[in-house]
Order: sequence, then C-alpha cells, then structure tokens
Amino acid sequence: MTSDEGDCVDTVFYSQRPEWKDITPVYETEHESCAVKIATSEHFRDAFGYFRAILAIGEKSERAFELTTTCMDQNPANYTVWQYRRELLVHLNKDLDDELDYTKSIIDDNPKNYQVWHHRKVLLMRKNDCTGELNFIKSVLSNDSKNYHAWQHRHWVVSHFKRIGPAEVEFASELIQEDIRNNSAWNYRFFILSSMDEGYSEDVTAKEITYCTQKIVECPGNESAWNYLAGILVNQGLSSSDSVREFCLAMREKKCVFAISFLLDIYVELIEKNVGVEENKNHVQEIVKELRELDPVREKYWKYMMHKVENYTNQ
Repeated sequence: MTSDEGDCVDTVFYSQRPEWKDITPVYETEHESCAVKIATSEHFRDAFGYFRAILAIGEKSERAFELTTTCMDQNPANYTVWQYRRELLVHLNKDLDDELDYTKSIIDDNPKNYQVWHHRKVLLMRKNDCTGELNFIKSVLSNDSKNYHAWQHRHWVVSHFKRIGPAEVEFASELIQEDIRNNSAWNYRFFILSSMDEGYSEDVTAKEITYCTQKIVECPGNESAWNYLAGILVNQGLSSSDSVREFCLAMREKKCVFAISFLLDIYVELIEKNVGVEENKNHVQEIVKELRELDPVREKYWKYMMHKVENYTNQ
C-alpha cells in the first residue's frame, strides 16, 4: 500500500488531535531528503512526524501503539516501526493472538513484505506455540505457491517447533502434484528428508529415485526434478546408481538435454575416480558433441567440460 492509498479523507491529522498536543512532531528535514526525495502524502508526513517524536522520547503508551498502526498503513515495510511496535507489545502486555491476526491482515495485502514475516516469527517465538501456523502458511501458498517468504517461514516453523516429519513430505508432494515445476516445493522436500533422522538412507534414496524419475517422465524438461535427483545422489556420487544411469540413457534416446547433461556429469565423475578412464572419455566426447548441437546456448560450457576431462587424463 502506498502512502496515497493509505490516506482517507475522514482521517484527522495527528497535529489536529487534542490528545497529541503535548508532542512536538519531528519532521524530515530538507537535508535528509535532498539526495533522493520520495513523494509522500500529508498524512504520511504527519504520522511519521509524530512517530519520530515518540521514538525520540521512548514513549510506551496506547496512543503510541495506535500510531504504529497508522504508520504501518502508510508504509508496512518500515523496519523501525515494526521494531518499536514489538517493544510496545511487551510493555503494554498486548494479546499476541490479536497481533498475529493483525499480521495476517498485513500479509493478505503485502505477502512479500520481509518485515511482517519477521514480526510474525518473533510473535511465535514469544508464544512458544505454532498452533495453526502451518495451515496459515498453506493458505498463503495457495495464492502464490512460490512465495519465498512463506516458504522460508515454513522452513523455520518446522525446524524451530520440531514439526519435521512425513506430513511435511506429503505437503511437498501435494504442491509438486499441483505444479510439477515448483522448485520451492522440490527444495522443501529435499530439506525435510535431509533433516529427518533417517535422512537419505539407502532405502529412502531408492524410494526418492523412483518418485523423482516418475515425475521426470511426466515432464522431462523440468530442471527442478533433475536438480533434485542430483541432490539426493550427491553424497554417494552421481555414478553410484545404476538405475539412474539406465534411466538417463533411456531419456537420452528422447533427446532430453537434462538427461544427457546428467550422463555427462556421471562420466566425468567416473573419470575423476579413475574408473574406465578411456572408455568414459569416449562417452564424454560423444555427449559433448551431442550437447553442442542440442543446447548451443551453453556451447562454451560443454567445451569447458571437454577440456576439463582432457586436462585430467593428460596429467
């Protein structure tokens, strides 16, 4: 919401309110705004003039709390206002559930506001209770399934309140089912499984390979799924799974660039491990030639990979 949008013809200026007569507003000076002057409304200048004044004297009162609400209506991204509001919440012993409801209203209008998400995080920490929070985040993601702030908040909630478990894997599955290209959901799935006690054990890895390859068959050009596949094999090595190699070879027949690139990484890894160096070098040469034709945009990278192998084998 801009300052103009926050204006209301019925709003009485703080400078005209009898209960604020004891406060001398501190307005922004010409010196402070001379470099880049931001267009603000009279209501904005009025509210923030009084906010600066109470901030300077450290006033902790109901009227100060109300003033932060007005300032937030004018500029919900002002970190100083949020910080002072948190101090007032403690001093005035405000109901944190009411404040959570307030942040929800802000998020509804400003879902990508860093400050309000941080404020909500602090509230949950003070309450030491996240009841209903995962459902709230789910509702935000239903409007924008790739909202970075909502995903980051969910990461924090499940970690801080120890909610990491199968239910969160299922949540990621639901969002991947809705949008197979949702990189945030793939990333969250990796985060949850990596954080669980079992981690990417042999059994879990095998199940995830099956899950991932099935999703790739549905959408071979989905880079998110290919990156996930590489991620779950990173500790054992890309060349550790024969089934993945066979899968990539099959997808190569369909001219899938991501599959061919994956094969390239497998063969390079084998060369670095001194496994079938000459044979795998030949594979690399064939693949690089193929990739230069299928993906000419990254031709210089493919050349680099070829030089990398040649330099390694010449050592």
